[in-house]
Amino acid sequence: MNTRIIENTKLDLVTEEMNLEASSILYSYNELRSKFPDNIDYLKLHEIQIQIGKLGEAFAYEYELTKLYVTEYQALVDNSKAADPTNGYDILSFDTDGTKLYIEVKTSINDESDFYITQNEIDTARDCLSRGEKYLIYRITNIMDERSRVKVNVISDIINSNIYVVEPYHYKVRIKEDSW
Repeated sequence: MNTRIIENTKLDLVTEEMNLEASSILYSYNELRSKFPDNIDYLKLHEIQIQIGKLGEAFAYEYELTKLYVTEYQALVDNSKAADPTNGYDILSFDTDGTKLYIEVKTSINDESDFYITQNEIDTARDCLSRGEKYLIYRITNIMDERSRVKVNVISDIINSNIYVVEPYHYKVRIKEDSW
């Protein structure tokens, strides 16, 4: 009988601790929420993100042209691929020996290392790898800084990387066909 009293007391203490933790989280959330404006313009935010991406693609294109300067491959660099997201890459370029490079550009305004990649881009990387072709990700950071501070990190194999982990992020929810 004494054991039950002790167990109930422990349970009450744990419940109180959980309530304190929950209330501090809610307080933090409410405090944080109060700092955001009521009317965030998500369309404008998305527009800005698109412009940052285009700026990174332009930087990568110039980077490739500079790399291939005075080679026959410089004129073949194609950045029109970025206009069609179904390609799974942004720029078609070449090594100095003529090897094709399929380049996906991921850009940020700071040194943030995480980035998002679509399933189509992963599929394109796998397809290139299976054909023995090169799929590169140009991770461009600090794009809004002076040109000398912009960094380009080339990821040569995102599929088999020992440095990066690719995690599923989005899930599609749909109604089952037989439930109609």
